[in-house]
Amino acid sequence: MTLNNRLFPVIFIQVLLYLLPVKGDDFVVAGYLPDYRSNINVNASALHLTDLMLFSMSPEAVIEEKKNGCCVGREHFELIRKARAYKKEEQKKRLKLWLTIGGGERSDGFKELMKKENQQGQYEFVLKLLKLCKREQLDGIDFDYNSITETDEWKDYIKFLELTLPIFKNHTQVRKPLMFSMSLRRGFLIPKALCEAIDRVNIQAYDLITRDRQENRKPRHHAMLMDVQEAVEEFLKVCPSTKIVLGIPAYARHAKNSGLTKTYAEIVGELHTFTNLKLLTKDQDLLTLLHVETVDYYFGDKKLSAVDGYYFDGPGDVALKVRYAKKAELGGVYIWELGQDLFDSEYEGGELLQAVRDEL
Repeated sequence: MTLNNRLFPVIFIQVLLYLLPVKGDDFVVAGYLPDYRSNINVNASALHLTDLMLFSMSPEAVIEEKKNGCCVGREHFELIRKARAYKKEEQKKRLKLWLTIGGGERSDGFKELMKKENQQGQYEFVLKLLKLCKREQLDGIDFDYNSITETDEWKDYIKFLELTLPIFKNHTQVRKPLMFSMSLRRGFLIPKALCEAIDRVNIQAYDLITRDRQENRKPRHHAMLMDVQEAVEEFLKVCPSTKIVLGIPAYARHAKNSGLTKTYAEIVGELHTFTNLKLLTKDQDLLTLLHVETVDYYFGDKKLSAVDGYYFDGPGDVALKVRYAKKAELGGVYIWELGQDLFDSEYEGGELLQAVRDEL
């Protein structure tokens, strides 16, 4: 039996597209924008992004239909819509707009919402969230509930998602199906069937130092590439690589006192004469004066900087992680979060975000 000559080119192209890694316009570059850091030049950042994630509303705020106050209000939705219009005008590309539900203390309302006897409340939550998405012209919803401490609570969360996800996907209240993502940290593996049903899994690939690692090893970066790779491998057990979006931190965390953090902008501000961290390695006297140390990075010959015990990703480290994400055929990367980046006349959209785009 011979293959029809006219069919061969079609089949060949389909196979080729299947084998090619994610790249170019298919590669997600997302950035989280918290309401408490929305005073940045969002339009400039939008030029480097494919997706803008507005952070965040609590479940109870959705149900109560709060339009102002804590935390996300109408002015924030207007801000990101303007960023989408600006990108469209400047680049002829559409910026996808997302809203995060939960995150940190804003996740507390999930526990009450997920109770089996609260099915009416769950339905009301979904309908009001759909109404909000239509009103604010959103493309997607991102759920962030990582404060779960009990197995039963995690099971209730998964069950809640399995019951409500079809409503989000198929309801006629929105013009087109909403995209849906889950923001997850290491150890929170979802069922394969759920991963197939959602659009993305945003891996919080930072704050990865466990207590035993902190106590038994020398000080290390909270988002060291070796640990990042291990986290990705964990999620690859249940999710296709193209659905995984890798989180990159724009902040430093102290290696010995994990409660201490600084934004990338604050770190560079302390090294005010250096906007390019690569220059630091050229002057050993300056390194000693500023208590700067370098340790071997896990991948290649890159070095990771630490200032006064604060470990962070510089532009070179960000570029390295983007290259890793592309090589691993992940769906993309995101920055947590945009307001922590360094902004100046050279990097109007953010220095770390620029480092991401330079690799694409």
